[in-house]
Amino acid sequence: MSPLVRRLMQNPICAILALAFGLRLGFALWLGNERIYQPDEAVYVNLAKNLCAFGVFGVGAEPGADRPPGLSLLLAGLFQLTGISILAARILSCIISTASLWVLFRYGDAVFGRPVGLWAACFGAIYPFFIYWSGMLMTETLTIFLVLCALHQTQKSFQGGDARSSQALLGGLLWGGAILTRTQNILLPLALASWVLWNRRTRANLRAAAIFLAAALFFPGAWALRNQRYLGVLTLDAHAGWTMAIRTLFHEEDNIDTGVAAAALEKTTIYKEAMALPASRRDRALFKASFEFIAANPGRYLLNSAHNFRELWRFYPRLDKTVGEKSPYLGGKVLVFAVISLMTEPWLIALALFGAYAAWKRGLPIAPACFFVILTTIVHTFVIAQMRYRIPMMPLVILFACYGMSRLLKREECA
Repeated sequence: MSPLVRRLMQNPICAILALAFGLRLGFALWLGNERIYQPDEAVYVNLAKNLCAFGVFGVGAEPGADRPPGLSLLLAGLFQLTGISILAARILSCIISTASLWVLFRYGDAVFGRPVGLWAACFGAIYPFFIYWSGMLMTETLTIFLVLCALHQTQKSFQGGDARSSQALLGGLLWGGAILTRTQNILLPLALASWVLWNRRTRANLRAAAIFLAAALFFPGAWALRNQRYLGVLTLDAHAGWTMAIRTLFHEEDNIDTGVAAAALEKTTIYKEAMALPASRRDRALFKASFEFIAANPGRYLLNSAHNFRELWRFYPRLDKTVGEKSPYLGGKVLVFAVISLMTEPWLIALALFGAYAAWKRGLPIAPACFFVILTTIVHTFVIAQMRYRIPMMPLVILFACYGMSRLLKREECA
């Protein structure tokens, strides 16, 4: 037996990570170096290419802020080292996805104990949708890694005794990075800082919470100031108003396809008036139109929001909707994709609910993880939702599900 095999057998997490990377790398090699499989992949890749070519985040020499910069900055750094290689970017994504399982293991170990952490990492290694999204050059994989790192660091910063300012600083910076991958994550540091103050009313924690919040807002603040300078608006995301408008004003059309909703929006006077405004005011005008619609149609908006919630937490993808090119993941067979979803999602979600309840009853420190799941759900319920948007929450769902399973097994042992 080789030393490597012996070490893997003696250390389960090493074997789990090796399996995870092998599966992800195999999928990335299958995807190849040229083809783009998701529409948003092209957006992030092109932003990275533009950064390499012009040194500007935008199109050509024109600065923009239609997407958070985190992923494209990472890809641009990679392209500077390797040249424009889509395959290299996919392999980097595989490494990040595998590293996320290590963090999930450490976080699960800290909150629930080593066995639960190992089981969560093991299931995450073979979870089909983590493998799939590790191959896609979109924000899911990077967001998962940064959020898990931020949650784990927050846990270490404020667990037991006095909070440690240096660790709170690192935790805050990690949340800042997560915000630059998905703007909605800005809600988490605000909620977590409030939780820390409520949970531990000491001078030391007050100082650590202030450091944590300031660090979390440092990178996003710098990005907002950059947008103020180049676009004339202090914002993190100049695309949010458009997203809000298509999902609010054209909810039914967006259920058919985002392109259908976008085409309908572009025909409206609201859109034409917004586009006639300076770039700094367009997003605000679309937000204003959306909120006016909500005020005039509260019942319809709440009904649409209930539909969003269902779309976010449904057990299998819609069989009547495709986005962009058909994925090679299952040869374009959406029905097979749905079958795999039904093999994992229902029991994972049910066990996670039980596990979260059991952990809360036992007083385990699950508040940060719960905040992330709840606030992310709220954002997508009231703005825009589809199954893909819950992928960053799934590591926590898997972790809670593994804890729920451990509690059920202990009940059976005691029976």
